[in-house]
Amino acid sequence: MSNGGERGVTRFFATPDGRLKAVKFLGTILLWLVILAEGVSMVDAGLGKFRDVEGWQYWFGQWGYPVTFATLIGIVEIGGAILLFVPLLSTYAATLLGAVMAGAIYTLAINESDLSMFDPSFHLILLLIIATFRYRRRWVPKTIATVRNDSS
Repeated sequence: MSNGGERGVTRFFATPDGRLKAVKFLGTILLWLVILAEGVSMVDAGLGKFRDVEGWQYWFGQWGYPVTFATLIGIVEIGGAILLFVPLLSTYAATLLGAVMAGAIYTLAINESDLSMFDPSFHLILLLIIATFRYRRRWVPKTIATVRNDSS
């Protein structure tokens, strides 16, 4: 029933490997939704460190960290969240934010607090998904040997 004038999504998937394209397309959409959700959440968490400076400095002091560490974590959360949206850097950003979440899980596990470990654990899982699926598209710097061979 094709009239040759098909456009858009129908034409995109109307190939012998159309199912594979559909799965890849849906996977890409799902990954971007996870990145969007995690990016917004990390920006909110980072900004929270600046909105309630005294509260976060109290908690960091209670946990035995320098109080200015809260500001550093806020900056890392905001910067990492922004870098999640750069495909070449999102694996590195997700790994950095994952390390922050692992530190949060450890801190909450060894200290009594009113804060839940569920939140950083959930974020760590989402960040691992992002790092895994963006790994092949990561930025890899050229080595010195590669640069020398290219210039010959």
